[in-house]
Amino acid sequence: MTPMGLAGRVALNATVGVVIVSSMAIFEEIGWRAWLLPRLQARIGARRAVLITSAVWAAWHIPFQLSGVQHIDGVSPVILALTLPIGTFGAGLVIGWLWLKTESIWIVALAHGASNNWGQYAFKYMQFVQAPDLVVVIAGSLAVLVLGAFLLMFRVRSFGRQFETA
Repeated sequence: MTPMGLAGRVALNATVGVVIVSSMAIFEEIGWRAWLLPRLQARIGARRAVLITSAVWAAWHIPFQLSGVQHIDGVSPVILALTLPIGTFGAGLVIGWLWLKTESIWIVALAHGASNNWGQYAFKYMQFVQAPDLVVVIAGSLAVLVLGAFLLMFRVRSFGRQFETA
C-alpha cells in the first residue's frame, strides 16, 4: 500500500469510527453533561461542578479497566485502573468545559467519541513508538489533564455569558 493510500484509509477509518462511537457516547453525555453538570453547577458553581462530574465519570470507568473491557496489551487491569482514570478525569474537564461553552449535546458527544475512537485507534500504530504502552498512556493522560485544568482555570470567565467561577 502506498503512503497516500495508507493515509486515506486511516482518515476514512478515523472519521467513520468517530461517527459510530460518538453516536454511542451521546447516551453517556446526556447523563453526565446534559443532566448532572447543570444541576451541580446551579448549586456549587461551574468549576466545582465540572471537577465533581469529571471525578465521578472517571470513577465510573474503573470497572471497565478492572474487568478487561478496556485493556491495553501487556498492561495489567489493576495498573490500568490506577492510571487511566487520570486521563478520563482530564477528558472530563475538557468535555465539561465544552459543555459550559456550548451547551451542545452534539459537541460533547463528538468530543467524547473522538477521544474514545482516536485514543484506541492510536494503539493500533504503537509499534512505531519506542516507548512502552503504559508510558504512552500516562503521558497522554497527563497531557489531557493539563489541558483540561488550563481550560477550567483560565477560560471559564471568557464565555459569552457569565458563568460562576467558584
